Amino acid sequence: MKKTLIVICMLGLTSLAFGQGKDLTSAALAFNSAQKMLPEAQKSSDFSKVKGKIISAKNYIDAAHDKQTAAPALKSRDIPKLWRYRCDIYITYMMMAGADAEVKTDVEKNAKQMEDAVFGSARKCKETDAKKEHWPVLKQKMNLMRWGLASTGVQFFNDKNYNEAYEAFKGASDIADLIELSDSLSFYNAGLACEKLEKYDEAEIYYKRCADLGYQGALTHVLLSQTQTKQGKSDLARVTIEQALEKYPGNMDLVKEQLNGYLLSEQYAKAEESMAKVIAKEPNNPVLHFSIGTIYDNLKRYADAEKAYDAALAIDPNYFDGLYSKGVSYFNQAVEIYDEVQTLTDVVLQDEKVKKAEELMNKAMPVLEKAHGINAEDRNTMTALKQIYGRLGMDDKWLEMKKKLQG
Repeated sequence: MKKTLIVICMLGLTSLAFGQGKDLTSAALAFNSAQKMLPEAQKSSDFSKVKGKIISAKNYIDAAHDKQTAAPALKSRDIPKLWRYRCDIYITYMMMAGADAEVKTDVEKNAKQMEDAVFGSARKCKETDAKKEHWPVLKQKMNLMRWGLASTGVQFFNDKNYNEAYEAFKGASDIADLIELSDSLSFYNAGLACEKLEKYDEAEIYYKRCADLGYQGALTHVLLSQTQTKQGKSDLARVTIEQALEKYPGNMDLVKEQLNGYLLSEQYAKAEESMAKVIAKEPNNPVLHFSIGTIYDNLKRYADAEKAYDAALAIDPNYFDGLYSKGVSYFNQAVEIYDEVQTLTDVVLQDEKVKKAEELMNKAMPVLEKAHGINAEDRNTMTALKQIYGRLGMDDKWLEMKKKLQG
């Protein structure tokens, strides 16, 4: 968590409000004295006067901690005080790093020690404070740290500094767990940052927490399913969507994700059923008609595919994907027939089949030419047209397309 601690330092002292504490040891006295001076230091950004007191408090609390660790002597009622002050003093020391290069260097160099001092002490305070005399105060301080980390994480994320954003959101999430707060937003943002870094296993954990909490409704279930798919957990991704549809029946984002799963697993019959539901909700979406057309193509239901592509192109006549897929559908049917001709011995039947294949090539040609006019750089379109021109004996056009592909 080294980067998380550095992020905390960068928040600066203005991110937290500091309260009074009770005398415990010399550490408490030095710390309480420093606390009184902090507001003025914050205003002036001059921590030279308070720095010595904070370092003195840190040295005293380190000594108290080391002695207690080596030979426990504190009364049980004083143990949570020790952990509270150790955590509190280290937080204050680390926050000073935002304005003091020497302290910042120390924090970065001893990140593991700082982590244990803050988070380890906070956990110990929570565990040992049976009377709740110290943990509630420290809990408030930790919550302010959580808020600061979450806010800074958003800034990092917006600046595309995803590693730093991840560390900040992870820190905020860890603190939320410690103080028993359901910080759905930090969990969600941590998931987004993990995705940007391709940490899909961690993203899955954060999205699962959001989904269980009902945060962002169906969306987090979709994101959860997608991260599972990216890890090769297609069966689990399918179950995630099925369970989400029970919770959010008819949600189009979930239905579309279910459709994508069917297509990836080549379950075209189920994909058709799912797509029909989507189209019924969005009949004027050309992409949906195109998508079901590709499903029909895979099922070799070419007449249905043609109708679907025509429906897409009726909505958007210049829709490249619709044009290309319609043309290629004709082209592929023709290729299938040419392959079949190679197995035939009946000359008359061969001629009939070749004529049918040429008809399909002629149907494909103007559609693909229009697609080429819309996207002249698409090599798949050019390759299909080159083969069509060759099959139909259109030598000039064949040569022209060959040059385009070579150039």
